Amino acid sequence: SSAELVVAAGIGVYIAGVTWFARTEATESSRLPLVLATVVMAAGVVLLATLPDFLPPRNDRASEGARYSLAMTQSL
Repeated sequence: SSAELVVAAGIGVYIAGVTWFARTEATESSRLPLVLATVVMAAGVVLLATLPDFLPPRNDRASEGARYSLAMTQSL
């Protein structure tokens, strides 16, 4: 389903950013690659934060809490 793809993509993008960051940090590095790696990690977190949009609708208060959490995450 699309929700599973979002989770897989979000985790994959985040791990790619962590790997890039760690690889760049291991040697003396300039700031730009570290900043770009951090942006990639943040993109993975944002993908995961959009997960409630891909879940089937629910008619209970749990889905309201998920929407509130998403709104709070996006406001950061």
